[in-house]
Amino acid sequence: LLAALNSAQKDRILEDVGYNAAQLNADVQQIKEWLHQQPHLPLSRLKENDHFFELYLTGCKGSLESVKRKLDNYYSFRATSELFDVRDPMVPGYLSVLRQCEFAFIPQTNSDGQRLFLGTFVDNDPENFDFLNLSRILVNRSEVYLRVGQYSTQNYVLFNCKGASPSFALKLRPSLLRDLIFLLEEILPVRILKFGFINTPTYVEVAVNNLIKPFLSSKLQQRFYVTSGDFEDILKYFSPDMLPSDYGGLSTNPTLKDYNDMWNEYDQLHREWYLNDLSEQNDESKRPNIDLPKNPYFGVHGSLKKLVID
Repeated sequence: LLAALNSAQKDRILEDVGYNAAQLNADVQQIKEWLHQQPHLPLSRLKENDHFFELYLTGCKGSLESVKRKLDNYYSFRATSELFDVRDPMVPGYLSVLRQCEFAFIPQTNSDGQRLFLGTFVDNDPENFDFLNLSRILVNRSEVYLRVGQYSTQNYVLFNCKGASPSFALKLRPSLLRDLIFLLEEILPVRILKFGFINTPTYVEVAVNNLIKPFLSSKLQQRFYVTSGDFEDILKYFSPDMLPSDYGGLSTNPTLKDYNDMWNEYDQLHREWYLNDLSEQNDESKRPNIDLPKNPYFGVHGSLKKLVID
């Protein structure tokens, strides 16, 4: 699904986030030890591979407390959002929406190790627009990315709104938008390079600027853009040899639909993972009750990083 990062790209990412490989490996072990001490979290937390933790640690720039907070949010959110009520990627409503959109990370990275996520609608009939299952597809793409993404790269996220119906905006439920933004900012260890909407009709631009942008962090707002133009901007970051043929890539390259089909197939082949590990929820009765000191003299509660000296 995603091409492996080479050693030079990994070194650049580590340099960008102020890390080194030895410290990263040590911190992976420390996070694993911490998870063993969190009995309220699902048992599947103990099955994750090192890539999962490396992505969180590089995405959080080595802050152990940020990683712990995001991981706790990751597992806790399953019980509080309807995004996670149905995890089966084979239910009819979900499969129907898969035929209406194309969402995929492009396999290759550019020379700086940056990745591109593209999304578009291929069915613009408002009667078929199902925002809940559409949102669940985005959630599932993120689940897979967390396991195959290796280090947290900078990501260019681009949605193509060509042909979007005015009725789409009326079906953007604020509660789901809120949950998606929480997922993006408080759970996923993603580093956003740019977040764009292209080929955007005026009515969609108004909806995006009023329903999404105001609720993003100030940092993300600065990287957010909406335009009636096409995909020209991504050509500044990604060369034609790595782009889909229908997004400025070489004519011999796969289309976005081809990449989308690969991600859909992965989900369906891993159906049991969704039904089992990804369906587990917290047992809050087992959450450790930490009595924190109230005196500010003691500072902020946290843990000491085990420093690795080269």
